[in-house]
Amino acid sequence: MKLYAVDAALLRGNLMLDHPQPLLSKEGSSSAQEQYELAKKLIDETGYHLRNKELEQLNAKI
Repeated sequence: MKLYAVDAALLRGNLMLDHPQPLLSKEGSSSAQEQYELAKKLIDETGYHLRNKELEQLNAKI
């Protein structure tokens, strides 16, 4: 399930940048930066490096 959490955090981060109205996630994170940090942490924990490109793109947008 953590792999889905990575995908969700990346999507939420991009959504937060594209639509700046407040959006709370299930984890309570409320900014694109927090979603980036969550995705990075989960990628490191799970080894889901297939999403590194998306993570770098989100970081560049922030």
